[in-house]
Amino acid sequence: MDFAHQVPLGQALTAHGLTRKSWDALVEARLIDRAEPIEGTGADGLGARQIDRLRRLMECRRSLGGRFRVSTLAFELARNGDHSIPVELVKADLIARMARLFSLAKRALEGYTGLTTRFGTAKSRDILAAADRVAVTLTEHVPSESRATARETVRTIAFVVLNAVFLGDAARAQSHRVREALRELADFEDLEADTQDAPVRQLLRLLSALADRLSNIRDVATLDQRRNPIFRRIEAIPDTDFSALFDSWPELCEAFARAWARLARSLPLVELSAAQRETFDTLLLAIIVLYCGASNEAESYAELLRASAAKVDESVDSVARWIEFGVAARRLLPERVPA
Repeated sequence: MDFAHQVPLGQALTAHGLTRKSWDALVEARLIDRAEPIEGTGADGLGARQIDRLRRLMECRRSLGGRFRVSTLAFELARNGDHSIPVELVKADLIARMARLFSLAKRALEGYTGLTTRFGTAKSRDILAAADRVAVTLTEHVPSESRATARETVRTIAFVVLNAVFLGDAARAQSHRVREALRELADFEDLEADTQDAPVRQLLRLLSALADRLSNIRDVATLDQRRNPIFRRIEAIPDTDFSALFDSWPELCEAFARAWARLARSLPLVELSAAQRETFDTLLLAIIVLYCGASNEAESYAELLRASAAKVDESVDSVARWIEFGVAARRLLPERVPA
């Protein structure tokens, strides 16, 4: 340290509006080195390198706003390319972000469905009743002649999804529940028909297959943090693998943001708020870690993700041009005159 150019610690903290408690937290988290004694004074001070480091930390903190959290600051610094950040802090903040999202999603789902039981304790009749409420709400404006069919379809899908979210049942249980749901939800006359071509039997086979597919992702779909593998994967993934995937993530986020903005010029898409983009980015990172951090090939996956990000703009631009061409062509066609 250059002792000749030390700034007293108290003076540096006051200049940035930082308390001693917050300073100690930064030091404990290894985001900045400890202050060193100023020779001949007995006070602690910061050298030029530490002053510059503290300035960058505080600039990042101000850009975040809100309550000061060391892990949140560490996450944002790492996102901006600071490779000196301890990986465990970044992982801890990702887990905290996912936990908040899960909590918000659970409350929203409870409000929408009326299901307020603890995860794993819901009964089939409760989920059936919730599925019925969802179906009634979503099909309210469907034309009357097709409303009953639409309601049965939505009700069954809602039942399968809510089972995955609240119970996370196994594959066979999912298929069994779907079949039982059909029997309880509607009184199909040909349910016990002998013919294998009966429409309801075809529907049963189709929905059973769907249930099996859904059950493959049941643990990911559940909002129960104790059972969802996302949290365990984030904790267990080696630091080097996590860093490789994390470094490829911001570029992919930007690619998706550009893609959304490009499509919004051709389609009536809503403009995403900063909070919505942050939610999407967080979920994207968690999914990347879950599915690309399962093996020792994280580096290869990271390269693939970076290559994919580079291709997003080209692909989306091509799709958008076709959409624009279709819209323009439709405008050129003569309007049909009613008979």
